[in-house]
Parts: sequence; C-alpha cells; structure tokens
Amino acid sequence: MKLVIKLNYKLLFIFAFALLQFCNSPSTPILSTEASTVKVNSIVNYETGGYVRDVKIKNSILGVAADQNGYFLLNINVNDSDSILSLDTLIHNKDIVTSFDDSAYEIEFSNDGEFAFILDPLDKVYLQPLDYDPAEFPIVTLSTLLRSIEVGSSDPDKLVFYSLVKHLETLEGDVPSFSTSIVTQWCTVDIPYIYSCIETSIDSLSYYQSNISFSDPFLTSSNDQLGVEVFKQNNNPGCFNNGTEISDIDKVGCEFMNYTWVDVLEPFSSFDTPATTETVYSYDNYFFAGLSDDKGCYITLLDDNGSQISNLSIAEGYSINDIHVFDNYLVLACKSDGILIYEIAGSEFNLLGEVETEYTYSAKFFNNNTIIAGTRQGIQIINFGD
Repeated sequence: MKLVIKLNYKLLFIFAFALLQFCNSPSTPILSTEASTVKVNSIVNYETGGYVRDVKIKNSILGVAADQNGYFLLNINVNDSDSILSLDTLIHNKDIVTSFDDSAYEIEFSNDGEFAFILDPLDKVYLQPLDYDPAEFPIVTLSTLLRSIEVGSSDPDKLVFYSLVKHLETLEGDVPSFSTSIVTQWCTVDIPYIYSCIETSIDSLSYYQSNISFSDPFLTSSNDQLGVEVFKQNNNPGCFNNGTEISDIDKVGCEFMNYTWVDVLEPFSSFDTPATTETVYSYDNYFFAGLSDDKGCYITLLDDNGSQISNLSIAEGYSINDIHVFDNYLVLACKSDGILIYEIAGSEFNLLGEVETEYTYSAKFFNNNTIIAGTRQGIQIINFGD
C-alpha cells in the first residue's frame, strides 16, 4: 500500500531532515509495511505421538523434543535440488518419561554434531551420542528447576554448555531463594563421553527468566516483563577448578595442576520490551525478543559496547513462541496463528507472508525455501517460494 501525502514546502523540508537523521545509521532496522502473500508449495505432516516443543537441525539430522513421547533423532533425506523427500528415525527414546512430570522440552546439538542434549525441564539434561543406542546420561542433575539449555562456542575436544536454573527455597549461604542462575559447564570431550566438567554460574538473576539463546559470542536471556539480558562469552578466560578461580600469574596459562582455562560469561547489555518476553534470539548485533499478548517481535540493534542503537517492532497482533534466522530470512512461530516469514534486506525486514499451520511451538529453516515446524500435531515441513 502506498500513501500519498500533500505537504507544503516547509513541512516537506522538516520531514526530509528528520528522515535524514533517522537514516544516519545504515544498520537501523526498518519494517516493510507492504502487504504480500508467500507462495506455499506443500505442507507435509509427520506424526510424533506428542506435542513437538522444539526442533533443531544439524548436519541433515533433525532433533525433535516431543514432550511426553520423548525425543527423536531423524535423518533428513533430500533430492538433488535439496528438497526434503522423507525422514528416517535414527533414535526414538521415550524411556526418559517415567512419570507424569517427565518430558522432553528442548533439544540442542553439540557444535560438531556428535551429541544431542535433551531438556527435561524439572530436573535433568540428557546426553545422547548420535552414533550409539539411546542411553540416559544426565550432564546436569539438579533438584531445582531447569528451564532452558544452550551450547556455547566450543572446540572439538571442549564443550561449553549453558543451563538456566531456577531456585525455590534455598539453604542459608546458597543462592537467594526464588532466583535464577545461568550455569556454565566447561567439559572435556572424548567421544562418546563428556567428563571433567568445571562449573561456574551467574547467580541472583530474576526468578522469571525462562529462555536462553546463544549466538557466538552472546548468550541472550528472556526476563519476562523486565525485558532481555545479554551476556558475552569473553575472550579472556579464567583459571578454574570446580568453580574456584585463581589468578594467572604470568598471563600465559594455568600453572596449577587440575586447573583449566574456562570461557566465562560477562554481563554485556539489557533492554526493556513492550510486553512479556517469552523467547529470545540473536544474530550479529541484532537481538530479538518474542513477546506474549499479541505484541509481536521486538528487535534491538546494539553497538559493540552494548548500547542500544535502535529498535523495531514487527508482527504486532501475534504472540511469538520461537525465532530463527537463516541467510536472509526470518521465521516466527506464532502459536495458533501459524508462522510468519520475513526477508531481511540489509536493515529492512520485509514481510513475505503468513503460513497457516497447527499450533506451533518451534520453527527452523532447513534451507531458504523449507521450514520445519514443531506443532501440537507433530512435525510439519513447509516448502515455500517460487
């Protein structure tokens, strides 16, 4: 829709000057309001026997967290044009669900694709080697509530693992009651084992933090009505043993036996949002907050010091469960309203259209014309575009 506005010359000059000031930063995000409809070529459904709370893709392997039906690792079969032909089940483990409060809510892959991590939000994270039969191997076992997990920047022989942990009433001297910690585990990897984990944490965070997302070097955390907090995996690791840090005397490395370099998190930035933040995501210096109550997606651009340059709201009228960027495309999982697809052109976010799906918890790009959505009715594979 194009608007034609009649202005006198004086007003036109003022408007042009204001527009010039707004555009001084070439990275300022801009929303396209042009209405458009995305072309949907096909939607293929795959039954999983449970609500699909989360999907992740790594090296043509699809990870599926299927609530009380456990988790799946599926091989994605494609044709010569990279279109998905079928999914083959490599692993389906529902043995983790031994009581009514057990479930698979999130799934993550290690950076090398050798392991999958599955979150049971009440007490455990399960470790699943991809080349072995299902095996329960909790990397985290806590009596408090786990809410979200992420894999940090890691080397082949090192794993950096983050978990968001809630605390109810705690003992005197422990972390504060009704607070949240971001726990970092730095672990040695020797496939198929992960061991010798050194643990550090950022404590006394708001109890209402509920979701974390890592995009090197930033870990972003949703903070309910308080907005978003951003942490940075630093470039100056500390010398740690079981959470105890010592000084590096000669600035060369850890001279003490049993002490190891650990990449610790440091506070980087925080910002408010127009409504409760349910999910977060980042790429480059753009930080996304998926909001509740039909408030859409709030996008903030930060500079290298963590100061806010600009912000933008898109998808107003929708509540957002998940966010993903692939190449120049953005997808938003919008609960009962399906998914929204945007094209990113420089700093512009151009709406391509809405795709009707089942109630959607998660949505990830497989390539630039295929999205895999996790819904209440299983997996939906959406092929779109010309």
